[in-house]
Amino acid sequence: MKSESEVTKMCTPADDQILIVGTDVGSLSLYDLTAFEAAGLKSDFFDYEALLMAQNDPEIDNGDTNLAKSLKKIRAKYKVLGYTFATDSMEDYKHFSPIRQLEFVTKAGSSYAQIAVMDELGVVSQWSVLEI
Repeated sequence: MKSESEVTKMCTPADDQILIVGTDVGSLSLYDLTAFEAAGLKSDFFDYEALLMAQNDPEIDNGDTNLAKSLKKIRAKYKVLGYTFATDSMEDYKHFSPIRQLEFVTKAGSSYAQIAVMDELGVVSQWSVLEI
């Protein structure tokens, strides 16, 4: 998965359909794990050819056709997921230091997930995640 900043904390609800990460600059990012195929980044984001060459596969040396086939296989195997939502550009966002704690707060019968967030300065906020 791709993150603009270093990830300091991660959490996910019991159903593992979403992943929430906190970063060293105080931002939060949400990844929708159910839409992994559709939410991939541009194929040129990751240097698949360098990864392929690092594997030292002797079949690669047998010509351009095998290289193209190998690149196609490795692109299918290693996909990079971009975030679905991020707090980076929100006005009045409260966290400006590294996120140190992320917890899912569940209420019985609730149709949405609530997340409690605390940063390094002790600032606490609560977020609700709704599926639309």
